[in-house]
Amino acid sequence: MKRAVAIISGALVLAVAGMASADDFQCFKAKDTAKAFVKTDATVVDTYAGSTVTSFKKPFLLCDSASINGSAQTDPAARLSCFKVKGAKLAVAASKNVTDSFGNRAESIQKVFVVCDEATAP
Repeated sequence: MKRAVAIISGALVLAVAGMASADDFQCFKAKDTAKAFVKTDATVVDTYAGSTVTSFKKPFLLCDSASINGSAQTDPAARLSCFKVKGAKLAVAASKNVTDSFGNRAESIQKVFVVCDEATAP
């Protein structure tokens, strides 16, 4: 099974194990209407902040695989469930060169506020 984790810090960053490219995603605000989510801490590892204990507060977004301007979808059934978190904060803001469907630019990142995990949602 492929494992997807996204950490949002200014821009959606998506890493998918075993895939050369990943789908674009369109995200919808989500609310836990059944109040089933229990706040929890988990260790999150990424290339910017390393390994950090992150407090997952509540569901925030449900992201659906999408196509921007006709781009190919590698997995139309792919979904991400994103949570508001209290997570890593870099000691100093880092500048990252980003390339996406809208061009190239430099973005400054410092604090994680959303973490996304692979999900199923019919």
